[in-house]
Amino acid sequence: MLLGTVALPPIVAEQLQKTFRQGFFMKRVEAVKGVSFTVEAGSIFGFLGPNGAGKTTTIKMLTGLIAPTGGRATVFGEPIPSLRAQARTGFLPENPYVYPYLTPAEFVEMCARISGIRGRAVRSRTREVLERVGMLYAADRPVRKLSKGMLQRTGIAAALVSEPELLILDEPMSGLDPVGRKEVRDLILDERRRGRTIFFSTHILSDVETLCDRVAILRKGEVVVSGTLSELLRRDLQRTDIVLAGADQRFVKRIKKISLGVERIAERVVVAVGKQVEINAILRAALDAGVDVVEVVHRSETLEDLFVREAIDEHSSASPAKVAADAAHGSPAAPDEELLALPEPRSDPDTALDLRPPPLSGSDAAPNSDPDTALDLKLPPGMDENPDPEARGGPDPEARGGPDPEVRCEPDPEVRCEPDTDPDPK
Repeated sequence: MLLGTVALPPIVAEQLQKTFRQGFFMKRVEAVKGVSFTVEAGSIFGFLGPNGAGKTTTIKMLTGLIAPTGGRATVFGEPIPSLRAQARTGFLPENPYVYPYLTPAEFVEMCARISGIRGRAVRSRTREVLERVGMLYAADRPVRKLSKGMLQRTGIAAALVSEPELLILDEPMSGLDPVGRKEVRDLILDERRRGRTIFFSTHILSDVETLCDRVAILRKGEVVVSGTLSELLRRDLQRTDIVLAGADQRFVKRIKKISLGVERIAERVVVAVGKQVEINAILRAALDAGVDVVEVVHRSETLEDLFVREAIDEHSSASPAKVAADAAHGSPAAPDEELLALPEPRSDPDTALDLRPPPLSGSDAAPNSDPDTALDLKLPPGMDENPDPEARGGPDPEARGGPDPEVRCEPDPEVRCEPDTDPDPK
């Protein structure tokens, strides 16, 4: 059991920012843009977001691996980076690196000694955590012979060996089979029962919905959703799915007019409806037509629906405040009208864009005043419309102030266009 109690929240982030410089011209890349959240003691906090949203960058700042560009964050009340806070934290990186010539037992023992564990407690503690993560049977096997899932379990054991008060796990389910995922889920719940706080990122939404007390969803470096699942998910009825069997194409065409959507899956038809009146109408029509009603399922919003709506749907990117307001009123976020507004085409001939060339000076050509032909593509003087270069007479070279590049020069006493071959020039 953990000794003592934690008075301050284990993690507090306030407007945390990180900007990288990349390339030869040191282009600015904003990976994290004002991230704020609070992790309460004894809770399981899920950190979600698509690839490139800034999850790993945020975790690296919390663990002191990189310095933030702006904002502030504290771990157990200590501003990051803090050695005292790190001594109370266990960390599993996204891709844990274990020396390939070591065994899991040797690697975890090394981490135990680095954490300050001494004497016989090193070996006993190592065997305890390896057994808890299911790696004791392979404790003496070289790491280079381990699978991805076994390597992940070894990294989790190393994070647990110092009995930390806070666990920060970056993608702890990565590379695990279904049995391994269940064992890690049970491990996380067991650690919470022991009084530890768990902060982890993952892409497996079902695990988050099962484990987490609070979640935060990132999109493009910003937190768009944060809170408890009961606050964020719309538990009011979203739709009802009616599964039918034996429906012909004529019946499906009839019910499409009064449903949200119809999908045929194998021999069955799934009809999505939103109102009770529509449910009654479709059930009555199915019974009258002799169609079998397999099941009627009421569905509410899941974490996957929330994730897709807030983290992936580009129409929700107008502003986090607008997204939250729309979610509270039960209407989907609309795209910014200013971004979708297109200029009206001009129909006034006086203000229409004039693509005619400017008038030419002299007697070369007169400006084209015909409004029906905006562009005047008149050929230069001396050229006709015959595309054959042999039949086309070229313009006078003297009129253009120089020789025509298409006409070869003949020898001239003043201008020589051919090399001089006279061995005795005068």
